[in-house]
Amino acid sequence: MMLTADYSFQFIDWWHDPVENEPFKHEGNLSTHMLNLRFSLGFDDYWDMTIEQPFIKRCMDWHRNESSDHHRTECSDTDFYDDDGNLQARGGILGDTQFKVRYLVENVGKGLGNRFFIQGGLVIPSNYTLLSDPFFLKEKYEGTYDESDSHSHRHFAISEGTYKASFGLEFFQKRATYPIFWGITSKVYYPLKENDYGFLSSVNYDFSLFLLSGPPLSLDMKSESFQLNSIGLGLNIKHSDFSEWDGFEVPNSKSTAVTPMLTFTFSSLNRGSFGFSLNTSNVSTFIAGDDVLDGDTQIWGLSFSYRKSLNKIVDSLYWN
Repeated sequence: MMLTADYSFQFIDWWHDPVENEPFKHEGNLSTHMLNLRFSLGFDDYWDMTIEQPFIKRCMDWHRNESSDHHRTECSDTDFYDDDGNLQARGGILGDTQFKVRYLVENVGKGLGNRFFIQGGLVIPSNYTLLSDPFFLKEKYEGTYDESDSHSHRHFAISEGTYKASFGLEFFQKRATYPIFWGITSKVYYPLKENDYGFLSSVNYDFSLFLLSGPPLSLDMKSESFQLNSIGLGLNIKHSDFSEWDGFEVPNSKSTAVTPMLTFTFSSLNRGSFGFSLNTSNVSTFIAGDDVLDGDTQIWGLSFSYRKSLNKIVDSLYWN
């Protein structure tokens, strides 16, 4: 059994051009705090299962004195009601729950060589999501959208509110020369159906490459104190296809994010290991308004992680 806790923080500084009825530059920042708890259980030498539960708070800071239907200073843990008093965004901190089963195809044990996994899973959505279309795509198509009216709305929540299937491949290699350890992971998240509010999330693709230096020569492997175990470089690429509201494509939902990162890992003989990571992202499209607009984003983030193997065996679950 293994317990893992990750804390990550992301800060997005953004602006975009004026929009309908708001002839001023829109600008602000969007920050996200996430605590991700993960429990992994091995059934035998080849199969394991992981349950993952994030807790998320996302906040928008509006940097203009003018009021806007699209943006305001607010956080995702609060409810938002539209101009008619209808709940448009349900606030909370509990994110989507993810179940993952992984199979070890190839393993060389503790020595040098390859490790290869395949995995599949299910994402169960949180209730804290958007309850109506903030883009008013159906109304615009039907001609019932009046630009002169107020249309206050929120664009962000902590969940997309859709069930998703996931599939992934993981390949790792331990070497005698630098990089001592490197790996590639790839995942696909596919929405199973439109949610109860008319939203169908994007198909999401996730690819990561990382390189680890391995422990320095001075590392005492039997030490109870935390010591620098490895320095790593990583690259993550995420791509999302168009999402839909009521069968209409959301105009700025298709995007690609490229994120390089630098990581430091510290370990102890019996107290687990923790890591620290810095990253920055380049995103092709950022959803900050209702249309495809000229604008810019500056994104950076950091994360802390802790991992501890419990070295416990549940005999009733272990397959002989």
